[in-house]
Amino acid sequence: MTLQQKLSELDETLDRHKRGSLFEELVARVLEEQGFNVTLNTKAATPRQTDLYAHREELSFIVEAKWQKKTIHIGNIEPVVERLRKTPPDVFACVFSMSGYTRQAVKYASENRSHEILLFNEAEIRGIVADELPFTTILKRKKDEIRRNARVWFADWKPKSWRTGLLALGPETLRIGGKSASWWRCETRQ
Repeated sequence: MTLQQKLSELDETLDRHKRGSLFEELVARVLEEQGFNVTLNTKAATPRQTDLYAHREELSFIVEAKWQKKTIHIGNIEPVVERLRKTPPDVFACVFSMSGYTRQAVKYASENRSHEILLFNEAEIRGIVADELPFTTILKRKKDEIRRNARVWFADWKPKSWRTGLLALGPETLRIGGKSASWWRCETRQ
């Protein structure tokens, strides 16, 4: 099963606990395909449990993978800082969230830079899975922005089909809060 198929399957999963663990596995597979050695449920920040630990050459980071009903808030980010305090100083954190982030969570990540936390949003995750956004390039840009400008940076990505102006041949399904609705992308001209 391709990464995109696996992500589409997760989009349809209603059991949030099952979806959460499957999302962790998806993120692990994405990182493995990028050449990282990945450990699930690592003890890198003992005694705290951490979703993933990824390592390649000089890069080492812990990963929190979140797919919740509510947006990620400071209360979800603070424990990541606690985990980082238990790791060597060259280890940073990446938070992959399909739920978005509150303004306060983004501000917290940009202001508390002694323990680097890089935030990845849904659009970036989908772009990486679609193989249209190179993970290592995004990672480097996020690190540069947090270090140089003290700001969290998100890529502005849209699927190629939306950028080229191609229209769907039939309705697609949009899921919000566990409810589905058919929708069509269309263009109007005056």
